[in-house]
Amino acid sequence: MKWSLSSRRLRCAKLVSVLSACAAVVAVSVPSEVKAEESSYCKKVHARTTGDAALLFAPTIQAQAIRYPTGAGGTIDAGTTSGTGLQARASVSWSPLDFYRGFGVMSAGDADCARGDAQITAQRLLHYGEDYGRLHARRSQVSYFASRESAIALLLAKSEERLAAHVTSLLDTNELRARAADLDRKRVTAQAEVARLEARGVESYGGDIRRLAVEVEAKSIRYEREVSALRKLDGWDLRVSGGVIPHDTPQVFGFVQLGFNVGSIARIVSESSYMDARTEELRKARYELRDQLERFKSQLRTARAQAIGESAIVSNRVASLLAARQVLAGSDSPNAPHVLAVLDLEIIGAEADNAFLNSLISELSNLEENHHGK
Repeated sequence: MKWSLSSRRLRCAKLVSVLSACAAVVAVSVPSEVKAEESSYCKKVHARTTGDAALLFAPTIQAQAIRYPTGAGGTIDAGTTSGTGLQARASVSWSPLDFYRGFGVMSAGDADCARGDAQITAQRLLHYGEDYGRLHARRSQVSYFASRESAIALLLAKSEERLAAHVTSLLDTNELRARAADLDRKRVTAQAEVARLEARGVESYGGDIRRLAVEVEAKSIRYEREVSALRKLDGWDLRVSGGVIPHDTPQVFGFVQLGFNVGSIARIVSESSYMDARTEELRKARYELRDQLERFKSQLRTARAQAIGESAIVSNRVASLLAARQVLAGSDSPNAPHVLAVLDLEIIGAEADNAFLNSLISELSNLEENHHGK
């Protein structure tokens, strides 16, 4: 459809174009979600969606040059026109539907950001695997060894004094040296594992893994729904266009175009089927993060039960060693100082193991407490 506009209508058309452009600038300038600190993933997503939305918000400016065939007139795709020679035109086209799509794109970007952050957290936990909780536990073990370093050195020094005084044998002294060396190797091994785990970036997670699994699923479904809603609009086209033909007496024209692809009916039905299938996939597929997190939680629960069992065994060992030491503490036997030194080194080794196990149990128990407490 084509018509001429009065100067008043022309001014109104210009005003609408200016307001549309201003609205586009304002819409893409304001972040869709205000956050104190965005992740790199969210910065990337919002940069892309802001640029995409800008194209949808803003009008399109067109310039045309029409060369009419010789004769009285010709035909072009916008309708029947008449003219001779070369004719220039300028027009502005704007789509209210694209404007609406622009907000949908920004909303999908927000959903993608939330989904991405949750997935990154989940993937980081899964990457830790069996190493989860071990960094803090090994640090506790290293700290225990550091606190007992002087006691071990004192036991060795007294053994050397007894050897020099010929009140103990070289065999006994070498036994203490070997036991102290074993403890030192255990300390070095713990320090090396601390360094390895720190290099891997293993950290404690203060949240609830089961809740994280549900969160990943919910945010993924939200993102899929946002994208699906945009796809359902692809079959529609609504566009308002207006322009000017710069004759001696400028002619202004305009038209509204509404289009619908009938294939959209099938697409809408397919999108509903897709969402049902995708929701089921997110909840049940073994390769999806929710199922992986549930299995990871079970593995940590098993590891915790194992650590509790081992800790009980070591604690019983420490109790028996302390009982034996108490019995020998008042003995007048010439070999009693050596046996007591052996027991002290055995106790230090067992307590070092317990320092690791108890810290590991505490780390793994925090996940259970977070779950039951929420």
